[in-house]
Amino acid sequence: MKTSIETLLNSYVSDNKKSIIENGGNAAEYILADTEAQDQGWLWFLSDEEITDFEENKDARKRYIQEIRDFVNSNFNYKLKSDDLMIIRNTMSDELLLVREGWFETKKLCETYDNNGQQVGCYNAGCYAFENSSCDIHLDFYIALSGNFGIGSLMDDNDLTSRDLVELLSDNEDSGIFPEFGKMVEFFENWKEENETHTEISETYNYWNGNNHQTVTLDTDYPTDLERIDSELEDEILEDYENCSSESESNGFIYYKGEKYGFVKSAWATSWEIATVSERDEEN
Repeated sequence: MKTSIETLLNSYVSDNKKSIIENGGNAAEYILADTEAQDQGWLWFLSDEEITDFEENKDARKRYIQEIRDFVNSNFNYKLKSDDLMIIRNTMSDELLLVREGWFETKKLCETYDNNGQQVGCYNAGCYAFENSSCDIHLDFYIALSGNFGIGSLMDDNDLTSRDLVELLSDNEDSGIFPEFGKMVEFFENWKEENETHTEISETYNYWNGNNHQTVTLDTDYPTDLERIDSELEDEILEDYENCSSESESNGFIYYKGEKYGFVKSAWATSWEIATVSERDEEN
């Protein structure tokens, strides 16, 4: 075989991790199944000299295939786990939830949702943005724009406020008042991009519950009922989940049975998590 074959296979496993997990998780089984599915799959493992021998000698071909199988099974017979999964606890109900870590990311607070499904918005989030009428951004922008275009007298003559000006520039609505309106629009767009700032919230996930948009977060700087659990307990539960089996299905719920834990997946939109987790009693 190629002298670099182990390195190549390690890269292959890394590149195909998601697909391997979705197809049972065993790296060796996936490698061999994929190899057999390719017309020239076995040749990928071999050196140029071995390829010639493989193609011209039937007995050598069988030997090489067996050697490849033995090598793959000896070095890659392990099960991959999804490092994207995590377990969190609802501190109000003490319920454990299986979720994907990748769901939770830093977001603009203004783009999250309250309990009624209403977007928080820049005003309530305290963003320094034109959509927040309570901050000084309109005045700050007007001062910057006037310093470049000297439009103070035109503003006064037409009884325009800084908010009126921003509305004209945002809509690119040339009223004929400003001779350099096109350049002012360009200045506005650049200034907005450079100066607007939005309050951020980390480890946050937006979802649709069937009726409204909702937001959940692990960011302890904001009100939350969710928290990560102890890493040892999380590893124990995730290992059990990787090896659990489907037991029954009823009314939109699928019940999975692990060695120590039970997992319930819901088809209903109100359940945003992958599954709820509970410790099994001795009888179930």
